[in-house]
Amino acid sequence: MKGLDLDDSFKLFSLYAFNRDHPHEPFIPLSKLVVDRSKGHPLALKILGSFLNGKTIYVWEDAMRKLDALPNPEIQKLLQLSYDTLDSNDKELFLHIACFFDGEDKEFIVNLLAECNLFPIVGIQNLTDRCLLDIVCGSVMMHNLIKEMGREVVRQESLKEPGKRSRLWNHQDSFDVLKENGGTKKVEGLALDMRMINGIDFSGRKHSYDDFSGLNKENFEIRALEKLKNLMLLQLDYAAFSGSYNKLPEKLRLLRWHGFPLKSIPSDVPLQKLVVLDLRYSKLKQVWEGCKLIKTPDFGGLPSLESLIFKGCLSLTEVCESVGCLERLVLLDISSCRSLKGVPCLPGSLKSLQMNDCPEIFRGGPGQVQCLDSCSLLVDIDVSACNLYDNSFPKDWSNLFSLKHLNINGNHITSLPGCVKSLPSLEQLKASHCSRLQSVVHLPKSLTNLQIINSKSLEVVQPTPNPFTNLSIWNCKKLCEVEGCYKFESIKKVESKVKRYLGLLENANKEEEEESIKVSYEFGIYSAFVSGKTVVPDYRYKEKGYHLESLHILA
Repeated sequence: MKGLDLDDSFKLFSLYAFNRDHPHEPFIPLSKLVVDRSKGHPLALKILGSFLNGKTIYVWEDAMRKLDALPNPEIQKLLQLSYDTLDSNDKELFLHIACFFDGEDKEFIVNLLAECNLFPIVGIQNLTDRCLLDIVCGSVMMHNLIKEMGREVVRQESLKEPGKRSRLWNHQDSFDVLKENGGTKKVEGLALDMRMINGIDFSGRKHSYDDFSGLNKENFEIRALEKLKNLMLLQLDYAAFSGSYNKLPEKLRLLRWHGFPLKSIPSDVPLQKLVVLDLRYSKLKQVWEGCKLIKTPDFGGLPSLESLIFKGCLSLTEVCESVGCLERLVLLDISSCRSLKGVPCLPGSLKSLQMNDCPEIFRGGPGQVQCLDSCSLLVDIDVSACNLYDNSFPKDWSNLFSLKHLNINGNHITSLPGCVKSLPSLEQLKASHCSRLQSVVHLPKSLTNLQIINSKSLEVVQPTPNPFTNLSIWNCKKLCEVEGCYKFESIKKVESKVKRYLGLLENANKEEEEESIKVSYEFGIYSAFVSGKTVVPDYRYKEKGYHLESLHILA
């Protein structure tokens, strides 16, 4: 990549080091040294400028001596100057993100790593201030060069023996360590995806257990994990193990095991400190070994659990009632569990509920969506494609006073459920692909985004009085009125005064001609639509106040 010229390099560096486009007088010689060693690389200039911002001239001089010790510094070495001055907490946080969590949701990272005895809220802010991280749409993003610098720091912990490093993010290294039983108590995080080992292209498609079953025909031994006494972050996708699962490390906070190969979780697995359990696309039929889902497995043994993900577990039939005992649970994802037949009352701590594409989940009579009575903290609900009807919803949801996002796409409702109207904080509503939906009226005043696409029976929409509401309504062929914005009707229903002003009255006095002419009103503009071969021979602008903008002849 071609670097910036000298002037642009000075300006960029100064913006981050001095909050203006040129250095303070005493720092000009030192600034020239930094710019020279950065070789015009924008990222290095930003990182070093942020690191030196507000520092004394003595810190600057010490940093220059360190730069001078690097005869031909690569960009990672320059970036590492900022990392080297972080405190121990922020260093650990930085390395976790660089190895495992680049691109992940910020709230997910905060909730998880707070339980790893780190301080992620202030830590993420510190890293952002240093330009080592960026927050984009709620996700934590890291530049590839910065991420590679962090991973190189970990690699340098043990160049020849990956099992002696603190983090194993490279899938081949993880495979080799587990296969050779070469792990040590130094390992705090490990990621292995057998699809990467087998060179499978899995992008852009839906997953199921059967898609990737048999990837690891030669099982690992569970004792390879037993040696990782300090393991807190474990990601195993489509891997199989033999041996007793009670040997899993007791410090686990994250267990992500996509394609979990067993039909139940062994009851002796030590998960007391677990924060996130992600078993999507697995073969689960019951959660705990020896406990049918119609009964209650002991979720009480997971007091720290905050995220529970069973997405795509096609054989799962019921969520056990003890999920209501998880007082710290904030995310429940049971989407695409297509055999699931019910949901118990959920804990009041829940903030996100994803149960889309569960066609059997609310079978059995009216008022089935009753599992949210105590969920006043819910912010996001997705019940799309769940075979819901008008009587599937409760009459009132005013207790969900934190709910902002609701997705009811692909259901069989004919009108907006009454409980939706009672949501005091709702901002976004999706009601697309509802083939029976005829009207959407009495929307909450808080709504700012309404999306209705391909709802072929929709005729009337009554938007919220909120002038900032964004309406996305497409391909609803029967739609004839969006109150205050759009109306399309037969000329017979148009007021005589309007027809007279538009010059249509004298041309539409015959019943067959009236049937062929329709008038639309859209944002103050009227248009006439004429079907068949009937053509209005004369139309002209009339009195001020009504404007016939166009005449459309429809074959």
